[in-house]
Amino acid sequence: MGSPGSSSPSVSGLGPRFPRYTVSDMVAAQHRLVTEKFGIRKLAGVIGASMGGYQTLQWITQYPEMMGWAVPIADSRKHDGRNLGIFGMMSYNIHSDPAYLNGEYKEQPKEGMRRGFMGTYLWYASTAFYDAQFKNEQQALKGLHNFRLGSDRMDANDIIWHNNSMAAYYVTPNLPKVKAKVLVVGVVGDELLPPKEATQPIVDAIPGAKVFLYEPPLGHLGCALHIGRANDAIVRFIGDAERN
Repeated sequence: MGSPGSSSPSVSGLGPRFPRYTVSDMVAAQHRLVTEKFGIRKLAGVIGASMGGYQTLQWITQYPEMMGWAVPIADSRKHDGRNLGIFGMMSYNIHSDPAYLNGEYKEQPKEGMRRGFMGTYLWYASTAFYDAQFKNEQQALKGLHNFRLGSDRMDANDIIWHNNSMAAYYVTPNLPKVKAKVLVVGVVGDELLPPKEATQPIVDAIPGAKVFLYEPPLGHLGCALHIGRANDAIVRFIGDAERN
């Protein structure tokens, strides 16, 4: 729910009339798909990174009997503080573009999207990466402009609805009730979801949870681009979880 290829403002044709949704709604839709469409009553496990990590924790708290194991990667128990500001500012930049037209645009509000992504991606790589890449303001601005990772192919309403969906995300009270075996994977150098503030509290809250940290050169982006560095730990954990 919410992404191109599934059900979203752009795909549905509803644009700004598309219903607001939350991470809980996303997981409820996935649950209906696997149980009602495919008749699956028990999942081996659930795994996801970043927004997929939010959904992983939502799965094991919303449907605690549904899976045997889970691997949330580079995520948090809640979407708050600075991250509310980071993604709120992205949406604000898009809204503020006169071309947005309250979501009724015929062409994408490209300037608002460009500024929104440039600001947000300040937090997607590590401080060490930026120190190595950018030696002056011009290099930094050019690098951020080129760092948009396909934003030119995205839809403005999809982005705003996606950002809004995270605002209500909060699974903290239900983590002690988790029944699945859990490996929490954190990314050292992650500026969006740093291990001390985001990863470790999840480990502390879930009974018997294990933790694995790795350090990619790209910070938060490393949860996708360098996930291979966590491969052995994840494979070993899943093997142990399914044998015991």
